[in-house]
Amino acid sequence: MVGLDDLSVGHGRLMTWQLTDASKEVAAEAGPAGPPSHNQELRLRQAEAGHASGRWPRRWHLSASVADTVDPAALQLALTEFVRRHDTLRSLFRRESDGAVRRYVLPASAVELKRSRGEWCGTEEKVLAALSRLADTVTDPWGWPGTAFAALTGGRESTLFLVSDHLHVDLYSHLLAADEINRLHRAHRESRAADLAEPGSFDAHAREDRKDDARPLDGTVEHWTRFARAMGGRLPAFPLDLGVPSTDAMPLFRRNIPLFDEETASAVELWCARHGGTVPAALMAASALSVRELGGGSTFGALVPMSTRPVPVQPSVGWYVSAVPVWFEAPAGTAFADVMRQARQSFRTSRCRQDAAVERVLAALPSHIAQDRTFWFSYADTRSTPGAEPPQVSNPRLTFNPSLGAGGDVWINRNPDGTHMHVRCPNTPQAVKTMHAYASGLRAHLLDAVGRGQGQPPQ
Repeated sequence: MVGLDDLSVGHGRLMTWQLTDASKEVAAEAGPAGPPSHNQELRLRQAEAGHASGRWPRRWHLSASVADTVDPAALQLALTEFVRRHDTLRSLFRRESDGAVRRYVLPASAVELKRSRGEWCGTEEKVLAALSRLADTVTDPWGWPGTAFAALTGGRESTLFLVSDHLHVDLYSHLLAADEINRLHRAHRESRAADLAEPGSFDAHAREDRKDDARPLDGTVEHWTRFARAMGGRLPAFPLDLGVPSTDAMPLFRRNIPLFDEETASAVELWCARHGGTVPAALMAASALSVRELGGGSTFGALVPMSTRPVPVQPSVGWYVSAVPVWFEAPAGTAFADVMRQARQSFRTSRCRQDAAVERVLAALPSHIAQDRTFWFSYADTRSTPGAEPPQVSNPRLTFNPSLGAGGDVWINRNPDGTHMHVRCPNTPQAVKTMHAYASGLRAHLLDAVGRGQGQPPQ
């Protein structure tokens, strides 16, 4: 995960692919297929409100992976087949006369991609500018299409891009896309069938997501209300002072900070298992101790994302994410292992008590509970995801559009080459310094706990 200003792609000829305008009419003629998922409906409402004010919140993702030299004809076939496999990439949303939002899906057999002739970009800056223009053009949640593809060619390797609004993709989806597109491209280049599993349907997931909409949420809302009470009457913001008023919205700083290599990550995992914990619980415990030492108090609280993908996992592009509240105490003098076990128990309790999509829960909370600048703390282990093992996908990267905000968030990813923390905060000297101090403290506490405290702090 990298910020757009840290994405290194080189230069060359940039070709693009997207669904044709005629495809939109075919999708509409097919009739409504079903509702959006809860998180999709929230995203659509945000965009709708933004359209009305002239400032709709762009939230596109750009993923890149390096492949062998691209065969444009084979890649055209690969991208067409990829879109046919995943119905969310063929989805169009409309608000009907009764006020409901409904999904329309282009039939797989009607998928037609138009390819640009290619634009020569002599510098990396021109490549990134062209990709940003493409993303801003195609990733309106209410528009068509919501996804585009690109390939940068001109050297011994080519870089493939998937550009999509968050409406259609999560982290896993980007990794899946990189793997499948690379496999499909190789297969079509070699005139053979690709060995890919039958895909799952995000439309079917969205229908399942809405089945219990009429069921009361009393127990879940009560649990979240206790969470807010422990956080001072609100959902928690980033627990350290970033020096930015909550009403401000300024450009955000993003950085990928290395925490430790894979050898150390394996040692951390073993230590956690021996002491009744898990790696994510240990990371939250280390976070709590770092926050306390930096003056942020001894109560840790965050929204922790969790996957809603079906088990066993079918390859499916979509936004399969919910979240649960995690909070626990980390007072001075408490052993690290004890704090870790508290974090694990808090996550387990919240996961068991939550029986609805997080968007539905948040909408049902009492109005006096503030929900602005909410702190998200995410952990993902990508080692078993599609394309994690070479040589299928080389150097996959996930990039976010430049955005505005006032809070701080953390994504920690364990990749085959080590564990990294991606941070987001306002791009001010105080906020950036605070975030680096927080990351250094988290790393130091975890390494000390497992007996590897001699490591160097992240830069």
